[in-house]
Amino acid sequence: MNTNKNTQELIPGYYYHIFNRGISKEKIFFRNENYFYFLRKYNKYLYDFVETYSYCLIPNHFHLLIRRRDSIFLKDGISPPDISEQFRKFLISYAMSINKQEHRKGSLFIKNFKRKIILNDNYIRSAISYIHHNPVHHKICKKIEDYKWSSYSGILSDKPTKLPREKIFEWFGSKQEFVDFHKRVQDDKNYDSFYIE
Repeated sequence: MNTNKNTQELIPGYYYHIFNRGISKEKIFFRNENYFYFLRKYNKYLYDFVETYSYCLIPNHFHLLIRRRDSIFLKDGISPPDISEQFRKFLISYAMSINKQEHRKGSLFIKNFKRKIILNDNYIRSAISYIHHNPVHHKICKKIEDYKWSSYSGILSDKPTKLPREKIFEWFGSKQEFVDFHKRVQDDKNYDSFYIE
């Protein structure tokens, strides 16, 4: 049995905070279109297998809050894939495109993306907020609503989205409480103190 928590298969029905960064803290996003491309590739490789509740893409790393679907549709009698393997294929595919674009060679990401299993609603709320506050924490912007490459504005928007808004608001109590929770964290400026495990 594999006991490495960063290579274990994701358990169906459980929530996970997934994150990874560029090797040697190098950039993984070089142009605006790279962010779009990353999200398109993510949907291609993982949409059928995981539900995504929040995300944030930073120039040299990314964060996701996901849940492996309870049951995965079996196509033509083929068993569902190892989700960790799907993530590996996704990251390799993205890295190959970036390497070609930037005329670089070698690994783009640190080997074995990190994952933290989430076991209660308090942890879910704090993880979502932590993910959305990443660009402020790293001094990329002053307010989370100003950052384009996170799920925060998409969750609050009325535009179509693959993010399960109602479930997210249910965790916080309401849409307004979702906003208020994020505002309390932003006003406190001690983002790590709100990240409950």
